[in-house]
Amino acid sequence: MKQLRRTLRPAGKTAQSILRWKRFSFNEAPPIFGNSKPKSGSHLLLQILNGFTQIMPYRYVDADPIRTIKYEGGRRTADEILADLKRVPQGVIGWGYLEATKENASFLTAAGRVNYFIYRDPRDMLVSQVFFATDMHGEHGMHDYYNSLPDVSARLKVAITGIEKDGLKMVSVKQRYEGVFQWLEQKYDVHSL
Repeated sequence: MKQLRRTLRPAGKTAQSILRWKRFSFNEAPPIFGNSKPKSGSHLLLQILNGFTQIMPYRYVDADPIRTIKYEGGRRTADEILADLKRVPQGVIGWGYLEATKENASFLTAAGRVNYFIYRDPRDMLVSQVFFATDMHGEHGMHDYYNSLPDVSARLKVAITGIEKDGLKMVSVKQRYEGVFQWLEQKYDVHSL
């Protein structure tokens, strides 16, 4: 049922937009892409992006984010990510969790594009990430390890310093936020929230 809804969603959203905007073409508005670091405000970003569909002629916000990491683990190639970015239909607002690689930045900051990047105070992000991995997402790579630690302070220390032990690898908060700083250093068309 869920797959059927995912398959039919674009057509249904497009039909709603045709009725709302009384047009069949959605090529006039510039492409928008919303970007976030995981656990750093993507739900708020989606609310903002969905708001654009109410005040500007966009068809809908893409249901699925473009990710750097594969669901089953491991990193996606630059070509795979770029192919996903190019697949976002005209008039559809895309979003995802992308790093500021040369390829991503070049595509997303091309003339005529509009980009929003949301990030969160690192302290708040760490508390959210530890809570999410410990209590909400049993399949998270850090779930078992976090639950083996005595308390939230010990979990936060690991989240701050990072870990590479017994097959677990998580970078430090400093390394995670280097990616935020790379997006903030972009000179053109990245609006930070």
